[in-house]
Amino acid sequence: MLTLSAGTSFAANLWFNKVSGNTYVLQGSGMDGAAGVQLTVSYSKSLGAATVNFTGGVLSGGMTQANTNVIGQISLIGLVTSGTLPGSGALVTIKFAGSEPTSSLNITFKKMIDPNGQDIATTTGGGTTTPSTTTTGDTGGSGDQSPTGTGTTSTVSGGTATTTTGTAVIGGTVTMPGSTTDDSSSRAKEQVAPQPAQPEPQVAAAPSSASREAASSAPESRSMAVEQAGDAAPVVVPSVLERFRTFDGERTPKNLIALFDRKGVANFVQDPPVAIADGKGTVKLTVSKVRGERAPNFAFRAVHYVSLTKVGDGEWQIEVRPDKGATQASVSMLVNGVPQELPLAVAPKARVDLTKPGNVTEADFVQFLKERGTSAAPKYDLNQDGKRDYLDDYIFTANYLVEREKAKEKAPAKSKAEK
Repeated sequence: MLTLSAGTSFAANLWFNKVSGNTYVLQGSGMDGAAGVQLTVSYSKSLGAATVNFTGGVLSGGMTQANTNVIGQISLIGLVTSGTLPGSGALVTIKFAGSEPTSSLNITFKKMIDPNGQDIATTTGGGTTTPSTTTTGDTGGSGDQSPTGTGTTSTVSGGTATTTTGTAVIGGTVTMPGSTTDDSSSRAKEQVAPQPAQPEPQVAAAPSSASREAASSAPESRSMAVEQAGDAAPVVVPSVLERFRTFDGERTPKNLIALFDRKGVANFVQDPPVAIADGKGTVKLTVSKVRGERAPNFAFRAVHYVSLTKVGDGEWQIEVRPDKGATQASVSMLVNGVPQELPLAVAPKARVDLTKPGNVTEADFVQFLKERGTSAAPKYDLNQDGKRDYLDDYIFTANYLVEREKAKEKAPAKSKAEK
């Protein structure tokens, strides 16, 4: 077992359990009061490439990154989104491409932070932990060398599998507060993390007339205040889905549509305002008032990163593709050492032309709200969970608004063709 002490007030123990021939689980104890951890793991290069998975661990659903570019070494960073880490539990599972009967894993503890982003005193150093059923062997590489932050990012479970498929970090590394590794060369590398080739963006164009119209009518372009590190602490912003969950007023088309209205909040815009999570379409998010030339660190939940572009002074545009079937999705930005979550409005595809195929009107909405079925046989159970509740109302309203905008876009084209 590897023991990392930190004086009388804090002591962290880290060790690996070998669960199969090539799979190891990093366990920890004595982590009370910590909100983030940064460490490296070095191992025998004969084990080959490593795959890192935070699913089910104490960092699951948090802001995480695993850099596995260098064979023989893994760089890990994890931050919980709220509260602190439990005193003990599994942090991460590492699976190697190869298998070696006599192998040890060396851990170098970089730092730990509390919920305020302040360092927790630790005795920085490394040690070798030999997983159970193995004996110490040769380790590859030095435990105190950290790869650059341009490697692969991890995918971790963020909760319910049907709605939140994970969190990934983009925009460079997840930088722990107070990190001293931020030099000019690393800043250049961190502007945009390596991704599949995307069409080179041109000078940012004005939104299309359809986008402007969608932004000026319900639902409003979703916005929220975003501050870069050094400003106000992150603010918890409820998602549209959360609004539906807590809504206790009369359920009418007008009232439910109003729940998508995010008017009056600035600095963050989603376009389109409501997105259908079909696994194909993308959403563009524009974040303004970001200080400095360096790209901020973003984490994505239930969406896949497509591109990150600087579109103006202190303004960045992120394009993401919502996971198919998602009802909860978000982009988070690191603020004062903790992530500021920006909830998105996304919903699975659903049929809303209930009264006349191909034609969506308010009559469809009225019928949906009126005909609820029974507990044993719910009607219009859009997410097929066996009940009619706020989730079905949310999904229907989102699809209704999207179809209504499509009808508005078609109307001018039809009128022009008739002329």
